[in-house]
Amino acid sequence: MKRILLDKRASLCLLVVCFITYSLLGFTRSAYTAAIAGIVNDGVFTKLDAGTINSSFYITYSLAQIVGSYFVDKISPFKVITIGLLGTVAANVVMSLSASFWVIFLARAASGIAQFGIWPALLRIVSDYVCPDYKRRAMYIMPLGITVGTILSFFVAS
Repeated sequence: MKRILLDKRASLCLLVVCFITYSLLGFTRSAYTAAIAGIVNDGVFTKLDAGTINSSFYITYSLAQIVGSYFVDKISPFKVITIGLLGTVAANVVMSLSASFWVIFLARAASGIAQFGIWPALLRIVSDYVCPDYKRRAMYIMPLGITVGTILSFFVAS
């Protein structure tokens, strides 16, 4: 159901929240990648183990994308984003509290699954809720959220 916000200020607020959310997810998506050098350097995991853990995210994320776009059509995009955020935060907390290969491997994979529909949900929010004056600009700016989050995670890791 389309509920276009005719109020430009409300549309702008929604876009800012979406951008911050996508940046946060970009941060969590690349936080482990940014920390790999330190993890290997400290001897917590070998390069092979660290790479295997990192690939678990991208394998589950890519497979979940196939199903994710279907769910975004069926349920509220706001619910999909909430599920993604909560799942990602939970997975990152588990990863930060453990040094076990399997626990971190499974938590990283679960993070990939949790983010299954974030991008399609953001696209749906922009197309269904944002006032027409901001849609075009939003489609150029929104993808930059992942880049902002990635830069921040590498900055924090350094």
